[in-house]
Amino acid sequence: MASVFTCGVEDLLFSGSRFVWNLTVSTLRRWYTERLRACHQVLRTWCGLRDVYQMTEGRHCQVHLLDDRRLELLVQPKLLSRELLDLVASHFNLKEKEYFGITFTDDTGQQNWLQLDHRVLDHDLPKKPGPTILYFAVRFYIESISFLKDKTTVELFFLNAKSCVHKGQIEVDSETVFKLAAFVLQEAKGDYTSCPKGASPFKHLT
Repeated sequence: MASVFTCGVEDLLFSGSRFVWNLTVSTLRRWYTERLRACHQVLRTWCGLRDVYQMTEGRHCQVHLLDDRRLELLVQPKLLSRELLDLVASHFNLKEKEYFGITFTDDTGQQNWLQLDHRVLDHDLPKKPGPTILYFAVRFYIESISFLKDKTTVELFFLNAKSCVHKGQIEVDSETVFKLAAFVLQEAKGDYTSCPKGASPFKHLT
């Protein structure tokens, strides 16, 4: 009788141990699954917010200068357009920067100027992948080049005019085109000379 009772107790203890074990395993599995799901959710959230985070840290921009250089920079969220213009102007040691500005082309193809008293990233910049393209250019023109005081300003006005004619942004008649081309050649190669050695660089133009 005692042995039967003992066996019954052992079976009960064994069954209880299996129950506790199964409950423990089930609890651990559920805890692991929940934590794994939480980790996946965190990863998805992080991946989704990565671009937003990068935008809050700044935006990669490429400023095209009039001398064909490219200025790569990271525009911070609080950077004013005026400060960006000062930064670009410093690459030319430009004193008369009031004639110049920075422009961009939006998603509709419309050209817009950065407003100097606004932050750069507050503008409706294009949302294309890659760095945002900005252009440094003449914004305000004058009646005569003689009003300009600094030779750097004169050179930048010349480069801006050459670029506008080349891109078709300024319409000129054929006679003016040849005259402008002559000025460009004079600036690049110097005054015309009739000697064979001096004329050789121009043979491919004929």
